Amino acid sequence: MHNRSLLAFAGAVSLLLAGCASSGTDSKAGGDSSCSDGVTPIKALVAPGQAGAEIVFGNTLGYFKDACLDVSVQTAQSPAASLAAVTGGSADVTFTPVNVLVNATAKGLKLKALAPDSSIPPDAENMPYDKVTTSEFYVAPGTTVGKATDLEGKVVSVAARGDSSEMRLAATIVDEGGDPSKVKWTPLDFPTALQQLMDGKVYAAALVEPFATGAKEKGATAPVHTILHLYKAGAPYTMWTTSGALYDSKKEAMKRFSTAIMKVQQYAMTHKDAWDKAQSEYSKVPLETIQAVSEVPYWPKGLAQEDLTRVADIMLKADYLKKMPDLSDVIVK
Repeated sequence: MHNRSLLAFAGAVSLLLAGCASSGTDSKAGGDSSCSDGVTPIKALVAPGQAGAEIVFGNTLGYFKDACLDVSVQTAQSPAASLAAVTGGSADVTFTPVNVLVNATAKGLKLKALAPDSSIPPDAENMPYDKVTTSEFYVAPGTTVGKATDLEGKVVSVAARGDSSEMRLAATIVDEGGDPSKVKWTPLDFPTALQQLMDGKVYAAALVEPFATGAKEKGATAPVHTILHLYKAGAPYTMWTTSGALYDSKKEAMKRFSTAIMKVQQYAMTHKDAWDKAQSEYSKVPLETIQAVSEVPYWPKGLAQEDLTRVADIMLKADYLKKMPDLSDVIVK
């Protein structure tokens, strides 16, 4: 229920997402007297996870209001759907897994990364793995998997082809000297994936919470640890994102959003009780449940070019990219 365990698994962005229509320019929608140029509405559309709670928390703290922003949040079915809405102009910002952001840029989509979102704890290499993430590839009871390359030739489910879970396992297989193209990747939604895993129809299944806990309760295990093969400790694995056209039309507002959301994140890191309440309010999960599983959250203080190029290099090595895309203008400076 927090940024260490709520990995967002997004599908590859469709080529049909060409074009970046604008959803409007900086508006003067009234607001308090300190906002002489008016208040700009920002619509966040996010898949289930912690990103929506960041918006709720920012509104509670008044940080968006202080930045002359009126930020609302709605829930989408997946990061791919929310990114489609942003590129289509019906939403302003969303979170995007880094590998999806790289892949979309390689396909010519103009996107802007505004701020970090879910991130790997800087001490992840020394932590119990289930404190870093519970979102992993699970195998049924009695199935023996010693390393990632054992999954070559096997049916392995992912939420969508090319998503973060697939890239993590592919990166791990490459690091072990294997070939991820030999895996029989099968797109399945999480409830179906869990059922087919237990029925023996898939050999391994990428699962997120609460399905990961459901799998463990049925005796499934996650024998291969993949996340640090794609993302380094201390780096974000999702980023707050907008389209190039929206950024150009609302540049100052987007910069204020970037500053405000990072201020929210840094406050949350030192005020866990208040952050847990925001997560409960947004997710409708009882506060006691949130408190039982959540750790002290972590976000870096900004974005670095290496956050993109490291992932792109791995995608290139694993043959998920044909050539290195120009990522120099993606991160908002």
